[in-house]
Amino acid sequence: MASDSSAYDLEYRDNGDDAWYAVNLVMPEFGVTLTVKYLDFPDSCDVTFRADQFTTASEVDELMNRFRPVSRQMQDDECDKITNGVTVCASYSFGTDDLRFYDAVVKAVHHEKHSFVSGEEECLCTFVLLWQHGPNVGNQTSAGIGSICILQQAAAQVHPRILRFSKAAKERIASELAKSTNVSKGDSDI
Repeated sequence: MASDSSAYDLEYRDNGDDAWYAVNLVMPEFGVTLTVKYLDFPDSCDVTFRADQFTTASEVDELMNRFRPVSRQMQDDECDKITNGVTVCASYSFGTDDLRFYDAVVKAVHHEKHSFVSGEEECLCTFVLLWQHGPNVGNQTSAGIGSICILQQAAAQVHPRILRFSKAAKERIASELAKSTNVSKGDSDI
């Protein structure tokens, strides 16, 4: 499946396997549904949320907190930017063709002298990671630079599609609450 990867500017933490995936958000004009399309996955893997499936504002906020700007692969000359206590998005391999990404806190960096291959710098440092979620949650493992992605600073503004969907869902919740409050008041007058 060919896809324009530039449209996939967000990461979504999937409910099923708890991993982060690059996604694109699709919404109709009125913002009552939000479809999460995964990069390089068939359409059958899409997840669609409806504004009317939420009963509380905190449920909407919980979904919205599962999105963030897409993480960036760390480059060999950036290893000095990663220090103890920094949260990164790191890959975890489930096999040859199954690589997933989870958050981890860097507990230590073992710096090694970098090598140069064909004029290109190659980082040989090792990063000790404490996994924050996923199959290794609470465990420490070691990883090389190829497994580390740098979290992007959340933009000052929330992604417009997330904001529009959140607003639609919260307005619907408020409307339902107002209806139930009016029904309750009407019942008490009898």
